[in-house]
Amino acid sequence: ARLFTQLSLPRALLNSLFLSSVQAPLTTLFCAMGGYALAKLDFPGRGFVTTLVLSALIIPGTLLLAPSFQLVYQLGLLNTYAGLLLPGLTPAFGIFLFRQAMLNGVPGELIEAARMDGAGEGRIFFELVLPLVRPMMGAYLMISFMGMWNNFIGPQIILQSPQLQPLSVTLNNIKGTYATDYGLIMAGTIVSIAPVMC
Repeated sequence: ARLFTQLSLPRALLNSLFLSSVQAPLTTLFCAMGGYALAKLDFPGRGFVTTLVLSALIIPGTLLLAPSFQLVYQLGLLNTYAGLLLPGLTPAFGIFLFRQAMLNGVPGELIEAARMDGAGEGRIFFELVLPLVRPMMGAYLMISFMGMWNNFIGPQIILQSPQLQPLSVTLNNIKGTYATDYGLIMAGTIVSIAPVMC
């Protein structure tokens, strides 16, 4: 009862749900588009872009915190949900994952047949390619949702306003300076785990 009455936990729960529900489908869609382009489209510099994506995989995420913060600050997106969501819409891991899925699961002959029948690239992607990689989309939706739900460092840096902060940051703020209410923290932890388990 104290968790929901004395603290702003319902608001934080809604914030986490909103952020995760927006981030997961957008990230999945953009990563699928990038993976499709690298796997099935022939354009100048495709090899270079693929190498760039693979190189980005070995860079630790914490190393990119300072440049990301500077970029978000220069764009005037500090303390906004857009500032938190935009930098993570096309992670290299997701693009590479979808590239591999489309290399193995989408036959090139099928795409060529669709092009010969007059289908545009948008129609081929949404009506032909995406249904073939549906299992990968489902798996990546869950990965993205849980990644944003458990995101702790990003919201702490980008979102200064307590009303905008998600559940992970709000639960961390329960800790007091001189005393810690472990019962309250454990209750909050159960509340934060429950939606992801369902």
